[in-house]
Amino acid sequence: VDRTDPGVEFWDQSFEGVTPRADLLRRTLVTSVEVKVRLLLAREFGIRGEVNFENVERRWQVENLRRQEAVERDEELFGPVQYTLQEYVENDLRSLDVALMQRLEEKELLKNADSIWDRPPGESRLERMQRSYKAYLKGEVEKSIVRVNQANVLSLDLVAGEPGT
Repeated sequence: VDRTDPGVEFWDQSFEGVTPRADLLRRTLVTSVEVKVRLLLAREFGIRGEVNFENVERRWQVENLRRQEAVERDEELFGPVQYTLQEYVENDLRSLDVALMQRLEEKELLKNADSIWDRPPGESRLERMQRSYKAYLKGEVEKSIVRVNQANVLSLDLVAGEPGT
């Protein structure tokens, strides 16, 4: 038995009432909502403009062009000469999180994200900000109304009624 190839049956076989296909789809949708909420908050607080794929792709291409030109000018460059789209998005979201966390802190929106009694002893200011930021985002995600374009999803009925959806 080849354990490296789960086969087609794997994706539709139920494990504790959930199929891997349904779990993967659910996790993908959850991650998509979390990213979209971060982008919308960045737009709301003036950190970013429009939040659509075309703008992300355009910023990625501009960044890669800037990096290539820096190499041609023999300038010091941190990271790869060219980002893949995935690398760019991951790096961009980390930068966006830092900017958003700072903006929320400036507006004192993170201050009440948790109780002083919930803070671990010896927690640094940065650790508190990060924890409060995660709590703030979680609250924003939970308030979100999600509309899914059926044309972009193979089958939403896979996750209907599953835990955590």
